[in-house]
Amino acid sequence: MVQAILELSKNEDRKVNIIKAKYGLKNKSQAINLIIDRFEDKSDIDQKLVDGIIESLEDIKAGRIRRVH
Repeated sequence: MVQAILELSKNEDRKVNIIKAKYGLKNKSQAINLIIDRFEDKSDIDQKLVDGIIESLEDIKAGRIRRVH
């Protein structure tokens, strides 16, 4: 396990405390881990979006163009 010392503004610390309370977590470390996990899930969605764009570009390149009005 890696340990880190973080510098948070008062507002950021308040947000971590809100996440901690909202999800009934024991400490701020668990709250920060939850935030990181949620961010990772969002990045998966972004990757799916990028994959869709690449697929569309490949369709256009191959001459399979869809027009949307």
